[in-house]
Amino acid sequence: MTTSMATLLTGMVLTAASGSAETRFSGDLAAQGRTRRALEAATGRLCAPPLSDPDFVLADLDFRLTRRFTEYSGDISGRMIGALQAAGPLLGRSIRLVEQIASAVEGLQKPDGHFGADQDLAAGVTQSRDMPLLWGNGRLLLALCERYRLTKDRQLLEIARRLGDYCISTRPHYGREENFRAVGGVYASGYTTCYPSLIDGLAALGEVSGQARYMDEAQFIARLSLLDAEFAGHHSHGRLTAYRGMLDIDRFTGTPAFRETVVAGCRTIRRDLMLPTGGISETFDRDAPVDEGCSEADWIRVNFFLWQATGEPEYLDVAEHALRNHLLAMQYRNGGFGHRPGRTLRSGQQRWPWGGVGYTGAEAYWCCSMHGTQLLADVVRWSVVESGGKLWITWLGEAQGRFDLPGGPVEVLVHQGAPGRWEVRLTSSPPQQVALRLRVPGWAGSIGIDGRQVAGEHGWADVAVPVDGPTTLHVAMPVQVRVAGVYADEVAAGEPVRLFSGPDLLCLADADVPDGLLAEDEVPEVLYEAEPTADGTVRAIVRKGDREVATRLRPMADRPPGGCRWLFSAKAAPTDLFGDAPELYRRNEVPIEVVLCCDGDYVLYVNGKRLAAAQGYVQSLYIDAHVPRGRNVLAVKVHSTSSRPGLMGMVELPGGRRLFTNARGWQAWLWPASGDVSAPQTGADPVELEDLGGFGADPWKHMNGEFAGTEARWVWPKESRGDVDKAWLLRTEFQVESP
Repeated sequence: MTTSMATLLTGMVLTAASGSAETRFSGDLAAQGRTRRALEAATGRLCAPPLSDPDFVLADLDFRLTRRFTEYSGDISGRMIGALQAAGPLLGRSIRLVEQIASAVEGLQKPDGHFGADQDLAAGVTQSRDMPLLWGNGRLLLALCERYRLTKDRQLLEIARRLGDYCISTRPHYGREENFRAVGGVYASGYTTCYPSLIDGLAALGEVSGQARYMDEAQFIARLSLLDAEFAGHHSHGRLTAYRGMLDIDRFTGTPAFRETVVAGCRTIRRDLMLPTGGISETFDRDAPVDEGCSEADWIRVNFFLWQATGEPEYLDVAEHALRNHLLAMQYRNGGFGHRPGRTLRSGQQRWPWGGVGYTGAEAYWCCSMHGTQLLADVVRWSVVESGGKLWITWLGEAQGRFDLPGGPVEVLVHQGAPGRWEVRLTSSPPQQVALRLRVPGWAGSIGIDGRQVAGEHGWADVAVPVDGPTTLHVAMPVQVRVAGVYADEVAAGEPVRLFSGPDLLCLADADVPDGLLAEDEVPEVLYEAEPTADGTVRAIVRKGDREVATRLRPMADRPPGGCRWLFSAKAAPTDLFGDAPELYRRNEVPIEVVLCCDGDYVLYVNGKRLAAAQGYVQSLYIDAHVPRGRNVLAVKVHSTSSRPGLMGMVELPGGRRLFTNARGWQAWLWPASGDVSAPQTGADPVELEDLGGFGADPWKHMNGEFAGTEARWVWPKESRGDVDKAWLLRTEFQVESP
């Protein structure tokens, strides 16, 4: 399409997407391109063990299996319904697991309408029993209402009504101001997190049932929740869940009752609490040690809703930043989401929390993997919306759908072909003129439309496109490297900076510099080329003393496995410097991922190098490592005071191969028989390992769900059971083949 075929409309006044005209999503929508690949991976994680087992999922309602977080009754089961029914249609899939879970719910509801443990609220509200139950029931209530919108199953609506009636009936016990002080603090199982989590489910029930009492209860809980307006140390997933519910109330009732509260709260988050990646830590504190995939998904969704409520495009900028540079960048290789530890960097006497991310983490398959999946489904829907007879293109993701416009139906495909290069393909019969609103991000200022540079007006470029058959609009975003401060666009003197190409935060991956070049907490000094290469990477030189290493900076969402940093002491350099630079550093090693758990303490060594240490088996540690081709050695130092100790682990190798703990391929010695843990221990014979069973074995039950459906076995040295004074070295070798 040429610029003469499209009319650029200027001087138009933007109205809020939900103002005079309702926002509508396509009812015939499909994920495309990179967005589809991320959604497919996330959905695949939910359709794999342990979550592919309905008995495992439903254990938070019937308690038949001993797994993690069964006390949060309805949490996993509700999230699974919500995520899979949202993702399936966008991938062209009918996922039977959704029906299996939803159909089992009715028979597990208590006579008073709630799910989970029996209660005696008249005897008092407790944190350990009642708060997790409230949270889980809230997630299930929302999922039931979402499913009813799709299926119109009256039985599901009746189940949801009984649960909603339970929520109303318990107001005398739960709806009391003193509970903020008396029931459990500000973290995941605290009152200020769990009671407000009912808001979005009750608001949805009021909307789908048409019964005002449920909406009234949602409004009561929302107003009560405002009594705790603090952020410090609060569970971010809980607060943002409440914000989502408040915005739902406003949307369903057509009033702005809570909008300004959410606007003010999110302003505080952006100013004081948002991380350099655009994400949010698990608790509201930039010094918090880990993030949480649920919080990232919530933060993005709240900003979607705020754009819908206010029409202010800045909220789409915030959502894009968090989506591309945190949520997608932290997705695990199995498609799941979870926790990553922040990395504090230091420059002189200053320290910068979350100046990077480490090479360890933990997938939260019990919450974040579902929440992230449902958010990616939302991204597809928010990529193109219709309002007021116009198509709004947000550039949040790639999607294809059909919209009924005043001039007739239109097929639209939004596709990203290369960094900063987008296509909008429109197909219509009969011919019509299609009004588009193309987002001009705040970081861009202007965009190219079929070769013509167009400045945005209040964040949008308005284009009238004559469509007669297939028509394609070519859009170019600026990709030149720009500099920003640590937490804001403005750069402060004496502080490190962030570097962006288009919407993408650039990072220096540990895999892209030689081991030992930089201290673990060092802010790198880099020279960078202002223009990215065709693949979106940016050529750079890392300086350390008199040493220089030619490397590349990568968009966060394209970072290789392992740790990275995104704060720099940076200076742009002329292109001819890079033309004369030596070949870019390339690590002659391949990435592997190690997953471990133990009911005691453990330390991981790969080829003699100490990589990570942790303890416990209810949450497994994920460790990224790079190893040479050929022979490698994995060793684990273990110590446990359990009467029946055990270690379980697996290694993801190139080419889809896996290595598992078992009694045949591993050896054990007392720690240490010799100093080199990468070599067979001298001076002592190995101790035979005992096979204690696979996933689900006693006493560990089904707590370590990462190993469900694998060949991993619980193992421990035979002669050591009950000897709490001994530490052991467990060791195995593996080969990495050359390509």
